[in-house]
Amino acid sequence: VLLRAVADSNFTVETYADAINGVVETSYGIVSSKLAVLPKLLLVPGILSTKPWLLVTVLPASVGLDVAKAALSATLTQRAEALHRELMELASRRRRMELHDMRHEELIQRGQAASFAASNWRQVGDRIEDRGMRLQSLQTFRGFVDTVYNQQILEPGMECALAFLLEVGYLTTSD
Repeated sequence: VLLRAVADSNFTVETYADAINGVVETSYGIVSSKLAVLPKLLLVPGILSTKPWLLVTVLPASVGLDVAKAALSATLTQRAEALHRELMELASRRRRMELHDMRHEELIQRGQAASFAASNWRQVGDRIEDRGMRLQSLQTFRGFVDTVYNQQILEPGMECALAFLLEVGYLTTSD
């Protein structure tokens, strides 16, 4: 039953295995990054109970920035996933074409269809290369957005907010 599903699909067994590995790697990355932030999050309730105005002054801007960044990241991720899916489908199609042409090599030679087969391989190869470069560009741009957000917006924003709260006397250096 499973082999029939794979045979009727545009993907190969190898593609399905790669997809499962990708899910496991992504899940591990998400869990490990969230666990690294947990100690800092445990400090938040104590700070908010002693300084409730922090919740009103800093939280809306922080949430707004996070929502905007999350929306942009989600859009880029959806496009990257769609390109990755298309890339995997094209790679599977090329593998199937290669296997078919190797099995029927003699018929292709006899029918003088080698140039036709080569043209099809070249077309699929060009599409794979194109989608691969687009995917790499999107992934690089998403990494750039994450870096700019963390290094140029989030960290300086927190420093400026803390400096402002220190300047107006709402926080002291002992807090």
